[in-house]
Parts: sequence; C-alpha cells; structure tokens
Amino acid sequence: MMALFQGVVSWEELSFGLVASEQGLSAVILPYAWQGAQHPAHGLPENPSLLEPYCHAFEEYFRGIRDPWDLPLDITGTSFQKEVWRALCHIPYGTTLSYGALAQMVGRPRAVRAVALAVGKNPLPVVLPCHRVVGYDGTLTGYRGGLRLKERLLALEGVQGIAPKGHLRFQF
Repeated sequence: MMALFQGVVSWEELSFGLVASEQGLSAVILPYAWQGAQHPAHGLPENPSLLEPYCHAFEEYFRGIRDPWDLPLDITGTSFQKEVWRALCHIPYGTTLSYGALAQMVGRPRAVRAVALAVGKNPLPVVLPCHRVVGYDGTLTGYRGGLRLKERLLALEGVQGIAPKGHLRFQF
C-alpha cells in the first residue's frame, strides 16, 4: 500500500486540503466539503517537500498565472470516470461548458447524468476543472464546494454573469 501525505494551501480566507502519494496529487479537499465533519485527510502525515510543488501550483493558479496543471497526478476511479475527468482538462481557462456538451465531448451524448455523476466524483477539483461545467442554460447547478466557491473560481478566471441557481444542498 502506498503512503499518502496531506497539506494545506490557502486562498483568501479559504483553505484547500491536498493529499498526495509519491506518484502524484491524489485529492483536493475543498474548503466546505466536510461541513462540520472531520477533515477527510485528518491523521495523514505531512510531507512539505512532497507537497511543495502542488502548493506552489495552487498559489500560481490563485494569482491567475497557472493553467493547465502539469504536475504528476495519482487518480483512482473507473475508466469512465477517468475519461470524463480527462475531458475536463480540455475546457479552456475562463470558459464554461454544459454537462451535455461534456457528454458529447466524451462521445456519450445520451449519458448526461452519468457524466454529471462522474464530474461530481472528481477527486481533484480545481486541477481537473469541474467548476467550469454548468447547466444547459448556463447556470451554476451544483458543486461539492458550494455554489459560492464555484462562482468565485469562475470569477477568478474572468467568467462573469452566471446565475448561481442550483440545488439547495449546494447553497453555501
């Protein structure tokens, strides 16, 4: 079994948890993702030297000077999930794409819900930019980190005017 290590990178008042193995970054834990529960990476050892390149990459992204990500990743998921997650990397910085268009991109135009479920299971939000996926009508529909965070990440990239419509469970 490979060792996992954890660290934290901050942006404004928000803290993002990072989990990495010796093979690469394996999880990004969004600030509000655990909402009152114990941080998912709690108890993992810290390894600042292993995580430093990832922290630096996030800091550059938050300053608007890094995209795409070019560091090693260690992703676990089904082949379908990985296919969808790879497709997320083809959504250009500062743009959005609907779930339906993403389903078309992966060659599964009738699998919009399955694609949306895979997007929701993305272990590396921000790195694999699931925040760039919006509803068919251009509205924010959901985000594990909350619609406000999704809106802030899109604003950081220059995307404006998207209505934060979405499920009540994402209204934080």
